Amino acid sequence: MAPALEADFTNWDDPFYVVQNPVIRALSPAGLRAIATTIHVGHYQPVAIFSYALDRSLGGDGPRGFHRTNLALHALCTLAVFGLALQLLGNVLAAFVTALLFAIHPMHVEAVAWISARKTLLATLFSLGCLSSYLAYLRRPPSKAWLSGSVGLYVLALLSSAMAAGVALVLPALDLLLGRRLDRRAVRDKVPFFALALVAGIGAIAVSDEAGALHVARRRAPIEQLAFAAENLGLYAVKVVAPLHLSSYYPDPEGPLPASSWAALVGVAAALSAVLASRRRAPLLAFAAGFFVANLIFLLQWIPVGLARMADRYTYLSYVGPFLLIGNGAQRLWQYRSGNPARGRWIATAALASLGVWVGWLGLQGFERAHVWRNSDTLWSDVIARYPDHYWAYAYRGQARVAAGDLEAGIADYTRSLDRNPRYVNAWFNRGMAHAKRGELAAAARDLDQALAIDPDLAPALRSRAWVRERTGDADGTRLDRERHRQLSE
Repeated sequence: MAPALEADFTNWDDPFYVVQNPVIRALSPAGLRAIATTIHVGHYQPVAIFSYALDRSLGGDGPRGFHRTNLALHALCTLAVFGLALQLLGNVLAAFVTALLFAIHPMHVEAVAWISARKTLLATLFSLGCLSSYLAYLRRPPSKAWLSGSVGLYVLALLSSAMAAGVALVLPALDLLLGRRLDRRAVRDKVPFFALALVAGIGAIAVSDEAGALHVARRRAPIEQLAFAAENLGLYAVKVVAPLHLSSYYPDPEGPLPASSWAALVGVAAALSAVLASRRRAPLLAFAAGFFVANLIFLLQWIPVGLARMADRYTYLSYVGPFLLIGNGAQRLWQYRSGNPARGRWIATAALASLGVWVGWLGLQGFERAHVWRNSDTLWSDVIARYPDHYWAYAYRGQARVAAGDLEAGIADYTRSLDRNPRYVNAWFNRGMAHAKRGELAAAARDLDQALAIDPDLAPALRSRAWVRERTGDADGTRLDRERHRQLSE
C-alpha cells in the first residue's frame, strides 16, 4: 500500500469529495452544519466528509495528507481485525495471519489508495469496533455499557457509509457461533441494530434515487437479478484466493445474462446449502461464510446503483470472514506440525510453505496494484487494458490528459469514447471544450451542437456554445443561447 502515499488525486469522485468541495473548506459551525446536511455523489456520509475537512485543516490542499490519513486508517483497521480475530479464535498466530491477509490483499488496495474511498475505511473501522464491543458484551457478565458502545459505533459506521448495514446480520451469526440461545433478550438486543440498518438502507436508496444513481432501465426480471447477484458473489469468493484481472471499474454487462450467471446461481445455492448443513460440525466455517455474505448482500446489485457490477472496495470488510478461516487453518497446521510424526510434520510444513508463497504473492500483487492509483491517467489506462471496448474509461482518461495539457491525446480519447457510445453527452461536451482550447472553434461548435441535441438543457454546453458563437460572429445564436441559459438558471 506504500506507493499510495505518493499518488495524486484522481478525476474519479475526488473533485466532488475533496478538490472542489466547498463544504470541507472550514471547520466552523456553518461548515459543520453543511457537512451534516449535504449529500455527496449520491451518498450521505457526514463522518467521512468531516474527516476530509479535518485533513484539509491540518495538512492543506495537497493529496499527500489525505493519503496519509487513508494509510493510517488502514493500519487501525488491521489492528482492529487482529483484535476481533483474537477474540474469536483465541490464538495469536491465527489472529496474526488473519490481520496480515487483511493488510496486504490486492482487493483492498482500492479502499486505501483511492481518497474517495475514505467512507469504506471509516465504516469498516467502526464496524469492527461494533462487533468487538458486542463480543465483549456476550462474553462478560451482562453490561449494557458494552451493548450501548456497540450501538454507538454502529451509528458512526452507518454515518460513514450505508454499506455497513450488513453488519447487523453478523450479530445473530456471532450468537450462534458462541452458542447463545435465541431467547427474548437475544432478540431485544438486536432491535436497535436492525432498526438503524433499515433506516440507513431506505435512506441510501432514496438519496441514490434523488441523485439519479438508480438505473431502472437496467433492472432485470427477478430471477435474472438473482442469478446476476449470485455470479457477483461467486466472483468475490474466487478473488479471495485468486485476485486476478482486477480493475477499478467493472462494467455491467449488456444484453441477456450469460450461461455463467445461471451456473453461478446453482453453484452458490449449493455451496451455501452445504455450509448451512455443516454448521454444527463446522461452526467457524458457517460463521465465516455468513460474515462474507452478510457484508456483501446489499452490494450485489439487487437494485442497480451506479454503472458498475462490482467493486474491489466492497470486499474490505467482507473478506474478514474468509481470512478468519485461513488464519485458523494456519494455526491448526502449525499445531499439527508440532505434534505429529515425521511424515505428518512434512505434510504440514509443505502446506505452511505453500501458504507462505501465496501470501508473498498477494503482497507483491498488492504492491503492484497500488501503482495503478498513481494518477488519473494510470488509473483509466488500467481499466482500458481490461475493458478496451468500454466508453466511460476513455472519456475519463481524455479528461485527465486535457487537464495535463495534452489536448491532442485528450481529444483522441474522447473520440474513442464516442466511437463506442455516440450518445455519451459528456464526451461530446468535453471534446468540444478541448477543441475550443486549441482554437478550433468550428469543431468545438459541432461537438457542442451534438451535446445539446442529446441534452437540450445542458447548461454548461449552452454557455460554452454562446462563447464560441460570439467569437465566430454569430450574434443571433449567441443571444439565443444566453437567453436559454438564463432561463435554465432561474
